[in-house]
Amino acid sequence: MARIYHSLKTAFAANGLIGRARDHHVLEQDAREQEAKAADGRGSRAYLGSKASRYLTGYGVRPTRVGLFMAVLFSIATVAYLLDPGIENSLSYSVVTFTTSPPGGTLPTHPVAQGIALIETFVGTVLVVLLGYVLGNRERF
Repeated sequence: MARIYHSLKTAFAANGLIGRARDHHVLEQDAREQEAKAADGRGSRAYLGSKASRYLTGYGVRPTRVGLFMAVLFSIATVAYLLDPGIENSLSYSVVTFTTSPPGGTLPTHPVAQGIALIETFVGTVLVVLLGYVLGNRERF
């Protein structure tokens, strides 16, 4: 089944039907995921990697998936920074922490907010890179 979707994807892309080619790329990857599950089981690296790709990046062509994860992380962090009395503007702190690192190199004083800041810095950077990958990958079709 994956080969059929691949052939359709290639034909759509060759004829300038980019949206349809992306849709068939997703269908092809879904079929490959099912093949990996049938061949190696649910615990295989291929199957688990495919699941992660599906939900995080929409198989590399759905930027809304990455954007959703970004929004959730950003929102959780902003709310968590409200717990810390040392942070005056949790929204501003979250924006800076999400895109670079905590402002002034200082961590919040509340232990939960400290953990969130560390997670937000690392995962935020990874999500920004993934967003660039997905946006660049979309041009492939």
